Amino acid sequence: MNSETKYCRSCYNHLAGYVGVSLTEALENKGILKRQNTGYDITESGLKFFNSLGISVQAPDKSNNRPLTRQCIDGSERRPHLAGKLGDALLHLLFEKKWVKRLGESRAIVPTDKGEREFFLPLGVPLRVTVH
Repeated sequence: MNSETKYCRSCYNHLAGYVGVSLTEALENKGILKRQNTGYDITESGLKFFNSLGISVQAPDKSNNRPLTRQCIDGSERRPHLAGKLGDALLHLLFEKKWVKRLGESRAIVPTDKGEREFFLPLGVPLRVTVH
């Protein structure tokens, strides 16, 4: 895995890599998500947050085995990022709002300046990795 895909990439249809893990941790730190077993509980403030983004958070469809939330252990970070239907919807929104863009035909994704300003920084997601 190259450094671009380790930094930020798609994992199936959700956000992964350093940025995906950092975003998930920021959502936990803000009390939007609460880690629970193999998934996440969406808190009351989390419902408001996702609704404000236009992401409808509904009870899981019993006819579909896919969970609403799931912890996916990141291949490069070795910590969980958000997966499941909610993780998919969030990545779709990030593309739709042009807060992230794909690098060519690869799985590598980069946050845009607009995304950094309007989404990632307000949540406290560190996007700049400094090497000492």
